[in-house]
Amino acid sequence: LRYSILSRIAELSSRLGTCARSNGAHAVLAPCNRQGAGRIDLGNDRPCSGPVPLARLGLAPSDPAAFALEGYRYRLGTDILRRGDFESYGRYGIPGRGWITGENVAVIDGDSRHLEVRVADGKAARTGMSAFQRVFTRSNPTTLSGRVRASGPAVIRFQLQRRRPGTSLSDALASGPLRVVGGLRVDEPDWRRFSIDFDQPRVGAESVRLLIDVADNPDEPGGVEVLFDDLSWVEWSTPWRDGEAAREAPRHATHVQFRAKP
Repeated sequence: LRYSILSRIAELSSRLGTCARSNGAHAVLAPCNRQGAGRIDLGNDRPCSGPVPLARLGLAPSDPAAFALEGYRYRLGTDILRRGDFESYGRYGIPGRGWITGENVAVIDGDSRHLEVRVADGKAARTGMSAFQRVFTRSNPTTLSGRVRASGPAVIRFQLQRRRPGTSLSDALASGPLRVVGGLRVDEPDWRRFSIDFDQPRVGAESVRLLIDVADNPDEPGGVEVLFDDLSWVEWSTPWRDGEAAREAPRHATHVQFRAKP
């Protein structure tokens, strides 16, 4: 939510010649620097293939920046999930309401706070967003990414559910159209990263939400526990860019992704 507030302030302020940047938990407003984006040289290290949070590079969503990385292009986007690290879940004693939890699904503490899904022998369990995401761009390229680990073989399926125009919230939650956007088979006891590319819905929708189905592997039943952390749902707002041709980054960018030039 802090990212959303800062980005909204930056968007509205820029029209008046004023720019916003973050300073801890605060926003700083100042005259815009018309010199354009500062270039960030990432050196010669090969970047990971999935989305990289700009915060990991010391940047806030309102900081304009361009990237220089030999042999690579990059694109910028915004995480519309906003709640995938689970660190603020239940903070200040307020019950968390953003995720589907229940008897077999809970947000628990460990090295960091994460989502735990427990599946009985031969069964399945569902988690995901408890409400619909109202802000998305139709047909935009999108990447779902995060970290996952499992106590044994498990099958994971990611789906989007649409709320069709004119449909009540209760009807949409119960029977809104579902679309599978990707899946995984995991059995690693250690954390592994995953990244799934897909396009946002092209058909009419008031909003969408992400659902995650976890099933015991039918070939090796026995029950399983699956953990999720650092989930992101990034809408890409720029095409793939060369660092030399880059201009100012979008004011809403929270993530960057790199790929090798052909």
